[in-house]
Amino acid sequence: MKGADPVFIKRGRIGVLMFHGFTSTPQEMHYLADFLAKNNYSVAIPLLKGHGTDARDLARTKVKDWLDSVMPAYLELRKHCDKIFLGGSSFGANLAVILSQKIKVDGLLLLAMPAYFRREKTIRRALPFLSIIKRIRPFPKKPYLGQYEHIYKKKLHYDVFPLNCAKDVINTIALSRKLLPKIHVPTLVMQSDSDHQITKENAVFIYNHLGTKHKHLFFVPNAYHVFIMDKNRNMAFKEINNFIKKYGAEK
Repeated sequence: MKGADPVFIKRGRIGVLMFHGFTSTPQEMHYLADFLAKNNYSVAIPLLKGHGTDARDLARTKVKDWLDSVMPAYLELRKHCDKIFLGGSSFGANLAVILSQKIKVDGLLLLAMPAYFRREKTIRRALPFLSIIKRIRPFPKKPYLGQYEHIYKKKLHYDVFPLNCAKDVINTIALSRKLLPKIHVPTLVMQSDSDHQITKENAVFIYNHLGTKHKHLFFVPNAYHVFIMDKNRNMAFKEINNFIKKYGAEK
């Protein structure tokens, strides 16, 4: 996909390493990357394995592949930066939670992270029949959201969901839920107050179950699930900047 390239911008001694969402690309974070760079943060947004090419490539990957995809960028940031904040958008935030237990980070940015999906119970009931469903429809189309057509059209992503990855996605979300009490670094939880995929209670659940005392919860008003692409993104960027400035300055 043209424009799906990874992002690496070397600026100041505080770095921000971000996971893009499942089926998406670093392009969904280009507004955020530009903002962070203008505020003198070094930024890395790797392209996760299986993304930015063809959905059939994604269907051949596992969660380990997605986690491993960010390690070269992390090591490169670590050479230059004194502090690193790790985060992700949507499912990328779930991956960030898991990776935070394996590498040293100074804070977490959990943007639209699903602890539970609105239709998770339905999806879980369908898992025993997944092998049959995959043979019939291995790449079902994502639901179309007319009200967010303007964002959907400019977002570089697969418009299908590879069912071969469904168990990995569900299990990763479940594991990230269990790990919340083990998070002891400062954490910013952000979500749209009108998210079509996850409820407001989802963000409250994450906030309440975090192990850290240094935690912040912010709802972006009237925004798409990937709110960093929507009209009120600058509100989110201001909160992210304030959070990084507060905890990046601490010794």
